[in-house]
Amino acid sequence: MINLVQLHLSRGIKTWYAEINENGVRKYRSLKTKNKKEAMTLLTKLNSVSSSKLSLQTVWERYMQSHVYSKHTVSLYNALYKTFPPELLKRHFSTLTRNDWMFLFGNENWAVNTRKTYKSQLSAIYNYAIAEGFCNKNVIREIRLPQCIREHAILTKEQVDAIVTQIKPKYKVVIALMAYAGLRIHEALKASSRDVCGDYIQVLGKGNKQASVPLSEQLKAMLPEQWDCNGIPKTTLAYELKRAAKEVGIEGNIGFHIFRHSLCSNLCKANVPIVAISKIMRHSRVSTTLNIYSHVFNGDLKSAVDKL
Repeated sequence: MINLVQLHLSRGIKTWYAEINENGVRKYRSLKTKNKKEAMTLLTKLNSVSSSKLSLQTVWERYMQSHVYSKHTVSLYNALYKTFPPELLKRHFSTLTRNDWMFLFGNENWAVNTRKTYKSQLSAIYNYAIAEGFCNKNVIREIRLPQCIREHAILTKEQVDAIVTQIKPKYKVVIALMAYAGLRIHEALKASSRDVCGDYIQVLGKGNKQASVPLSEQLKAMLPEQWDCNGIPKTTLAYELKRAAKEVGIEGNIGFHIFRHSLCSNLCKANVPIVAISKIMRHSRVSTTLNIYSHVFNGDLKSAVDKL
């Protein structure tokens, strides 16, 4: 960083100097002018030249020193830093281009989500560098990552019914809410009979958004008059779910969210309109439903053309 100072003002000398701080060592350079406006103009040029010579390593260190992150976030940044080749760290930050970063985003051995995280982190560093005057363009924004459409494991309607049947009575309501209403685990664990109003249940969803979720006749028949899912340990519920799944012959790592994916997929296969499914799932856009469950529709393409 370069600052503007007058070193010898006490002796009547009004010449302006540039104070340059390099690795904790202060150096001074005369700007050869007593006019502050001229000195500011020269200082701006010096700052621009000085900033353009900062290495990637220096910009990285300044960014990390100027931001306070959790241990988890710091560990993610450290993981990214370890991928940088030594020669890249020595390069002037302002000279780096889109192609210099493609070794990160073109690496197919890394999951798409990993590459998305790296892109987000680098973009934040570039935004910081632009604000500080270290560069004038965020080249990371020019990089386009491939879309990843993941096929989720799903259960058939018969498998869902079989699992719910095997669940112990005191855990059955919370599992049924996930299986037949599509509630997320954190939503189901906060639900109680007080939230039910006719054919709907009021839930507090993502982003603390209130929502009314429809209850099927099958689910309503399972709900006792008074019930409360608050206080049920998540770990105990996970163990009970795994036990029930094993009882009906479903092995492997089965999670709570499989019920939500299964409900949506089974509704798709039952030819329920996609707009209605999107509203039941409480997706912000219909395109979200289509992107996540496109594999379900692709599987029915043959039957679709056969109807012509």
